[in-house]
Amino acid sequence: MESPPSLSSVLDDETENQEEMVLLKELYKVRCTLRGEALVKFDFLMDSLKEKDESIEELEYHLNEKERRFNLLRQELKTERCISQGLKQQIETFELDKVKDLETIERAQLLAQELDASKKELEVAHASLTRDLDHLERANKLVKDELKKLGENHDLLQETYKKALGSMNDPIIDKKCC
Repeated sequence: MESPPSLSSVLDDETENQEEMVLLKELYKVRCTLRGEALVKFDFLMDSLKEKDESIEELEYHLNEKERRFNLLRQELKTERCISQGLKQQIETFELDKVKDLETIERAQLLAQELDASKKELEVAHASLTRDLDHLERANKLVKDELKKLGENHDLLQETYKKALGSMNDPIIDKKCC
């Protein structure tokens, strides 16, 4: 369950929205100065940038979800290890008590059968959790790699966009606005 946002995060979001609006207004002004192929390229770059931003946000969501699942599996694995360790200690105690008394040996054998069944179930569960953990680690790596690639593509698009804006500052270009 998530806690409500703090006042500072709300204010930061509001500041980011204001900055985004100023940037969008500036981009609109730049767009108004473009004609022909430059306008088409500008629109294409803006659409590509928007798609990449949406892809990055989606990948970040998936990455967070995978990390949450990974942490849950890790906690389950820790719990399973504690249970397994507890079972091992019980078996050792059983072995010591077996030597002391024949009556205790008979009772301890029944307990050992129950523990063996539980241990087998835990080993099956452990194997399944280990496979799931391996799968999640591979998926996490793939998502991180894809996020890195998208970040690099985003940087290249930003650079191209800046170059396109820089070429618009040429004195030859007519600076009429819509």
